[in-house]
Amino acid sequence: MLEKMRETLVRDLMNREVKFIREDISLLDAVWKMKEFGVSCLVVESANKADGYGIVTRKDLINKLIDPEPGEQHAFVSDVMSRPIVTVPPTVSVSACVKLMKRFNMRRVPVFDGKQIVGILSNSDIFKRFYPGPGVH
Repeated sequence: MLEKMRETLVRDLMNREVKFIREDISLLDAVWKMKEFGVSCLVVESANKADGYGIVTRKDLINKLIDPEPGEQHAFVSDVMSRPIVTVPPTVSVSACVKLMKRFNMRRVPVFDGKQIVGILSNSDIFKRFYPGPGVH
């Protein structure tokens, strides 16, 4: 079973319902978007396409909103997002993806097909797929 898990392709596990946000949106609006969509991260579309994509996570928002630096109570997504982001192609193995996630200390990685973001794979997606719950032997 473990070998099959390692060889599974990212495209077979990724969440295809990626949610996007603009970098000029307030952090409070980003919180509401995450709650509305039921997600823990949003892929950030840059105003300048040459800048590429970014990502903002629930942790980024909490850290900035709960413990802001002086004068930063009204920050924007661009103030806390990570960019550039590390992506993987849909045809990479889960094993290779997990190695990359470990190397860069990431819990999720966007999936890029060479033209656009087509999915996102998180450690939760991997865990749920291969460890669905009690009674699995």
